[in-house]
Parts: sequence; C-alpha cells; structure tokens
Amino acid sequence: MDIGPRQPYRFVPSRPRTWALKPFWPYIRYGVLGRALEIKRLTWSGHEPHVALSRAGHSLMLTANHPHHADGWSVHCCLNKVRLPAVYVTDYANFTLESRATTMLLRVSGAYSINPHDFDAQSFEQSMEILAGDHSHRAVLFFPEGNIFMHNDVVGTFQRGAFLLALRAARQLAQRDPSRRLYASPVAVKFTHMTDARAALNAVVETMQDDLRLPREPLGDEPLPVLRRLAVGLLNHSLTGAGLEPHHADLDALPNVIKHVAEATEHTLGIGPHDELTHADRALAMRRAYYRRLNEGDLPDDPHLDARLNLIVRLVSYMPTYACDHPTLDRIGEVVRNLYEDLHNDMLRVGVPRAGFLRFAEPIDVASPAFADLPRKQAVVELCAQTQRVTQAAIDQLVADNPYPGGRLWKEL
Repeated sequence: MDIGPRQPYRFVPSRPRTWALKPFWPYIRYGVLGRALEIKRLTWSGHEPHVALSRAGHSLMLTANHPHHADGWSVHCCLNKVRLPAVYVTDYANFTLESRATTMLLRVSGAYSINPHDFDAQSFEQSMEILAGDHSHRAVLFFPEGNIFMHNDVVGTFQRGAFLLALRAARQLAQRDPSRRLYASPVAVKFTHMTDARAALNAVVETMQDDLRLPREPLGDEPLPVLRRLAVGLLNHSLTGAGLEPHHADLDALPNVIKHVAEATEHTLGIGPHDELTHADRALAMRRAYYRRLNEGDLPDDPHLDARLNLIVRLVSYMPTYACDHPTLDRIGEVVRNLYEDLHNDMLRVGVPRAGFLRFAEPIDVASPAFADLPRKQAVVELCAQTQRVTQAAIDQLVADNPYPGGRLWKEL
C-alpha cells in the first residue's frame, strides 16, 4: 500500500454496533464485494471448530493472508454468515483514504486502527481488551503480512507483532479466567477467475503500453516476455517520477536498483545507510522514519520523498519468479493487476467475475506447552512460523482443488 496523505496518526478505537451493521450486509456482499471488487461467489470451509470455540467462550486471533483489496470484507462476510462475532484491525490509512460510506462501515463493524510503522500502544491495549478482557467480541482478525501482496498462491512473510500480542494475551487470560483459552485461527484466502480472462487482461496490458509509450504487443501464448518488457517500462517511468535516473531500470539488476533508491531515500530522511538490513527490513525502517517525522511535524521538504518511498516498498514486494514458476491465468492476472496498480495507484477492475475461497485451518492453542515452555522470543518465532506454514498448506490445497479456469495454465486455455 502506498503511503497515505500526510496526516499524523490518530488512533481509531473499536466500537462495534452489530445492530446498525445488519441492514448493510446485502450492500457489502453484492455492492462492495460483488460489483466494486468483482467477487461474484464466496465459499468457505473448516470454520466449524472455530465457531464452536467462540461459542464456548474462548478467544480467537484470526489470521489471514492478504492478496487483494477484497480480503477484509470477504472474511467479514463469512464470519457474519457463520455467526462468529469478530472485529478487525486495519491500517489507519483506510480510515482516511476510503469513501465516507466505507469508513462508516469500518467504524460500525468495530474495526480499529493500527500504526503499522511504529509501536501503537493504544491499538495493542485494544487488542488485549478484546482477546483477554470482557469485550462483546472475543475475536480479532489480523493480516500478519502487513500489506497487500499480489501473489495469492504464495504467502508473504508474516510479521511477528500479532503473535507477540497473542502470547501475552494468552498469559493474561489464563490468570484472569483459567476456563478460557486463546487460539490462533489461520484462514487461507484464495481468489480465482471464474471465466477466461485473457482478452480482458490483454486489453489492460495494451492500455498500459500506451500510457508508458511502449510499442503495443499482445500477451499471446507467451505472456511472460511481454510482461517483463512492460515491467521495465514501468520501472523507468517510476524512477523518473521519483527524480532518479531511469537508466538503472533492469530487472536482472533489481537488487542494485533497490539499493540505489534506498540510499537516496535514507539520505533524505537522515538515516542509514542500512546496507546490513534485508531489503524488506530496510523498507520498513524507512517507512517508520517517515511516519515518525510526520507525527513530529518534521518531514524533509523534498518533492520526491513520497514517490521514492512508495517505489522502494513496491520493488521489495515483487516476487520476480512468481508467474514464471507456474504461469496460470490467475498468476498472470495478479502480475497485471500489480503493474496496473503501481502505474495508476488505483485498483484494477477487469470486468471478469472471480470467486473467493476461504479455508479455516485447525485452531492452534496459543497457551499449549509447545509455546508456553519456550523462551518468549523463541515462542513468538515458532507461533508465527507455524501459523504461516499451515496457512500456506491450506492455500496449496485450495489451488489444487480450484475448479475454475483461473487455476489452469495460460497456454492450456
């Protein structure tokens, strides 16, 4: 997600009003998901043990992968249908960037904000209250990847903050009420094209080629070389927009491009250079520095700062071999969506219906000896890793069971 408008962070608390949200569910399902986000069918499985735990008074930390803008409302619609009351924590930017109607729905649903770029004591305490206190809802939905990553078949790295919170909440819950426990509830989310979307995706690519002043060439039977040339054109365009020389744009030298953009951004922010960090950690450090200085009213006066920061985050989020490893219609489509959104900073609507699948994996007892007997840091790492593993396994099964054309290889359609 791009950085939002330059507004200091303000915590938005959770105040669910289930009675007020009830009339809006048809609009959320068919207006927001169906029309705006093109998710025409939504199905789920494996939810029964989680519902039973909730009804028995236990707390749930729901965790889902984050491959699309439709994730939050998709999971929320499912939870409403199976009568599992939950709220979800979301980036503060969603309370400032969305339409007034969507912001109202977020607030009524009980969503609350988090500052994803720094420790947020108020959000942490809100989560603790829900999971270990007497809140009317005893379940919270987190997206541990921390951002939208458009490689649906491969889970991005889970960040550990939610799992640190879960272990602390489990200990506090055990002290307050030994009869209640806290469970991690992994949810795998998978979206797929219900019909052949090649013509629609090709039209999008040709429009992008025109926007970037590239020669028009259809995706054809071999879309990967075409997408590679499109990506190089977009990278040149983005470097120019960030006030940098475009000759650095070469996908084979992407690490060098990331290093070049990172050094320019760190210099502007007055940090680093952090050459010792991974690309992802380096991008996170820059975003934290940006928002810290924003909240302090001390942002550098550089017209290219936002563009450079957005560019480094986008570059780090790419998975260069994703479509090459298994070029299905869905994977090619996700690459096209990613490139389009990075070019236009807007969500792509292809006009092709998609289906959404949600699969709940087995609940994980956060207070079990497998975690409780470990040192705190090691317990956080293990709980995070186990949740990511079972989420990936559930996605693999959804991919294997996909009955729609989206799961087929591009050349075989």
